[in-house]
This record gives sequence, structure tokens and C-alpha cells, in this order.
Amino acid sequence: MARGTGTRITGGSLRGELVRVLPGRAVRPMRSRVREALFAILGHELEGARVLDLFAGSGALGAEAISRGATRVIFVERDPRVLRVLEENRRSLGILPQTEVAAVDLHRTSPSVAPRCTLAICDPPFPTFRESGSEKDPWRVLERVARDCLEPGARVVMEHPRRTEAPLDTGIAWEESRRYGETELRLGRVLER
Repeated sequence: MARGTGTRITGGSLRGELVRVLPGRAVRPMRSRVREALFAILGHELEGARVLDLFAGSGALGAEAISRGATRVIFVERDPRVLRVLEENRRSLGILPQTEVAAVDLHRTSPSVAPRCTLAICDPPFPTFRESGSEKDPWRVLERVARDCLEPGARVVMEHPRRTEAPLDTGIAWEESRRYGETELRLGRVLER
């Protein structure tokens, strides 16, 4: 991995720390400006949060959550090359005690989580949004993970291409969206079951 390739934590106790990213196109971290806006929106909800970082890649989102007050983050990722970089980032940032990794293919199954989490941040590869209706459809993946892993009322965040609409029948009440160029953040809460 090329040294210096990465993105920096935008706030909190780890502000300015480098999160290394696998070179190439395998990992597309959320842009710093969008990540900073997202964590400003979440604000006090991060204090004591138990977070799922879905399609974690480098782990920048989960590391940012720890930096800003989350007590536990589970990084969910399946690519072995990306998992090696993620592990290096956990060590270099000193967040091993507050984090764990679930090497899970989210298109097939949900991670095992106990206790249930209070926040899920989903930043899937944008090409999977073309898989509407299939097991690769990110909205359906998030719906299943919310049902299996999140507390009722938990906050959920989806980063997606701007012209993509959330389905209405996901068990998630979508409350707001924010646009940043061609990227959109959709925020909601898990409905009572």
C-alpha cells in the first residue's frame, strides 16, 4: 500500500489523523466535506453510540464515529485486501479496544451483533444501486441489517447517488436528505417492529 494515500479524520479526539486507503478504485471513501457534514448532523447522537459501519472499506466513517464519542464500532467488510488495510488503520489509530471487524458479505447475510446497535452508516459501492430488487440492492441490504442488528428507533444513514430514491417499504422512516454535488445522504430511523 502506498504510504500517505488516504483521508483524514475531520473532528473529535482523532482529528487530523490519517486513515489509509487501498490504492485504486476498490475503495471510495466518503469525501471529507460530506463526512464532516454528516457528523455535524449526527452531533450528540454519537455520544455512547454503538455503530455499524457497513461496507466499511478503510474504516474512515467508523473511526470518525469513535473520534466523536461512539463507544463501539463494528466494521463490516468482505474484501480480504481491504480488510488488511482496515486492520492497519485500527492499529495505527489506536482504536482496537473500541472496535471489531465482521468479515461478512452483506449481500448474503447480516453480521452477528449483541447488543443491538444504535446507529448504522451505510456507504455501499455506487454501482450496486443499479441492482434494484436483487440481494445486492443497498436499500434491501440496509433493511435486513436494520431488522437483524439495530434497536427500534436507531438512526440509519445511507450515502447514495443523487438520483436514487429510497423505497418506502423498508421498515425505516426516512426523515431527511442532504445533497452534496452528485452524492446524497439520506437519514432515517428504524421503525418499531
